[in-house]
Amino acid sequence: MREYGFRYDRSIGPGRTVFRARNTGRLSHDLVLIPLPKNFPPIDVQLRSKTRQVIAPLAHLQPVRPTGTGTFAVNLAPGRYAMVSFVTNRDGMSDALKGMSSEFRVR
Repeated sequence: MREYGFRYDRSIGPGRTVFRARNTGRLSHDLVLIPLPKNFPPIDVQLRSKTRQVIAPLAHLQPVRPTGTGTFAVNLAPGRYAMVSFVTNRDGMSDALKGMSSEFRVR
């Protein structure tokens, strides 16, 4: 995690997956893992839409301070997923609206 994005190996397979997040930025960031339905719009479009659809997250890593780390494990089924940081920093704007979201596929 860093301002304002995620850097990771995009070849994620199905099954038990451990997410080890390290914050290399200067601000705190969280990581919310969200399974995306087939007909769901791209996550960056959804985050900026006036009519948002509600989806339950699969996992949430609490805010990690700069240089800190966090870990969680989940069982991933094939499909689309998004990682988003919803932390709001001093400027009052969510990391997600600054581009801190990313999609990946599990095949």
